Amino acid sequence: MGYKSGRIYNLNSNEVLFSQSVSPEGFFARFRGLQWRAELNEEQAWWFRRCNSVHTFGMKFSIDVIHLSDNGMIVKIDEYIKKNRVSFFSKGSAVVEIKAGLAASKGLKCGIFLGWSNE
Repeated sequence: MGYKSGRIYNLNSNEVLFSQSVSPEGFFARFRGLQWRAELNEEQAWWFRRCNSVHTFGMKFSIDVIHLSDNGMIVKIDEYIKKNRVSFFSKGSAVVEIKAGLAASKGLKCGIFLGWSNE
């Protein structure tokens, strides 16, 4: 297993939010996530399907964590999650990890729908 590449859209406005998105597949790719990687840039995002929690153990930087419902609606946003933390939402179905501070600067809030498209 490995990684799928794609784009993440704001389905409310049809705007491309993150043009360099990754969706890890398989246990090890999902578990590793952003551990030991360089900080994300403004075009990068990681979309974890079938997921309601993520950790930041082994990471060197903070991230924003967006929790999605099963239909892609933003249901929770945790901003500036520092290393060695966990972000959890029991009713979440997917998680998107982005550079810290981008959720606010891109106008993301609960109720907005996000979608994935393969490149």
